[in-house]
Amino acid sequence: MAFWELFNDVIEERGRPFNARTPKPQHWYNIATGSSDCHISVTLVNSENKLGVELYIPNNKDLYDSLYNHKEEIEGAIGHTLTWMRLDAKLASRVVTYIPGLDFDNKENYKDLINKAIDEVILFRKAFKQFLK
Repeated sequence: MAFWELFNDVIEERGRPFNARTPKPQHWYNIATGSSDCHISVTLVNSENKLGVELYIPNNKDLYDSLYNHKEEIEGAIGHTLTWMRLDAKLASRVVTYIPGLDFDNKENYKDLINKAIDEVILFRKAFKQFLK
């Protein structure tokens, strides 16, 4: 909860580049994309000491395939490669990048991690927007 409360504080400090959500005791924080077919999630992967920023597509392989057809353009807009996960055996698909450095025992870099995650969310929203219907 403390991480997400600070996350919301930084969103406010940065002029609300996207709407804040009510913090909940869970390992993810969802952000709207403007499409009901997917959303962006920031995830805490404490076991691997990293944050994930991902486009989460709950049940639409056609949308994933359409986005994948624009992979080079999307990654060019974001500025780095992404991990594309169609996940054929599952309903959901994901497109993710990771930010290393998460450590629940050392909160000194939380604000830096949060700023990096917010930067990625902004890049994801801009890069994927034109391909979302």
